[in-house]
Amino acid sequence: MSETTLGCVMWRKNGLKVSLLAASMVCSLSSPLLAEDEFARLLGEDDGFSLPPPSLDDKDEEQPVLLGQEGDFTLPPPKLDMEEASPATPGKWYLRASAGFVAPQADSLKVNGADVARGASASGWSVGGAIGYRLTDWLRAEASVDYLDLGNSGAPWAPAGRHHTDATVFLGNIYWDIITIANFTPYVGGGIGVATTTLESPPWQAMGGQKTHFAWSLAGGVSYAVNSQWAVDFGYRYISLGSPSFGDPAFTAMRHSLWPATNIGRPASIDTLGAHEVRIALRYQFGD
Repeated sequence: MSETTLGCVMWRKNGLKVSLLAASMVCSLSSPLLAEDEFARLLGEDDGFSLPPPSLDDKDEEQPVLLGQEGDFTLPPPKLDMEEASPATPGKWYLRASAGFVAPQADSLKVNGADVARGASASGWSVGGAIGYRLTDWLRAEASVDYLDLGNSGAPWAPAGRHHTDATVFLGNIYWDIITIANFTPYVGGGIGVATTTLESPPWQAMGGQKTHFAWSLAGGVSYAVNSQWAVDFGYRYISLGSPSFGDPAFTAMRHSLWPATNIGRPASIDTLGAHEVRIALRYQFGD
């Protein structure tokens, strides 16, 4: 066989291989289902310089990172602490101690029915205590005792002199805790009971004494729960002490017969006796 004939045969064989390889590559590129090992072999994976083929497995896709998950660099979501130190626990006993400023109210001081002194001192004071019980989340009841210094009426140079009045008040009270917001609880309430009022007159008058009579009050304010046991209370109260009268009619008649021109021993009374109070109180509730 001549060299020319041999060269033609070799060119035909090599050309056939090139054609087959080209056809295989075209098929591999046009078919998305070609196996990964075949794709790698055709691209020359064994030469050590080519990159591995991309994975077609959906399971290897990166999963989204959740907020606050371990291993990432995001901050965890904030925690909202909504716990309140509310004292509104039914079935709990509590104690209360209070002190306050008193503005006394007295229309007039009368002796034998005639006005002898008007007005009252600009200020007084009060102290008190109570034991209470929470009936429900919003209703509580208590029994209280308070001492009120109501100041002086009249003036030293007045015909009847200066008279000092005070009262000890025993009340049964009901309070409605309206709502609690951020440990603050506004409330309203009232009470009824008795008051023992004392009138101290100048020594030469001899017309003082004590009188026990009906009393009532209306109150309102706001309390702040420091924790589940302690609370601070700021409030206002009006307390009515009625119109107490003093003196023994028999004793008055005898003294009047001896000194008819004086007020010695004559009956005295105070019209519309009451007090406006601004109080601060501390409450302690038993239990956890």
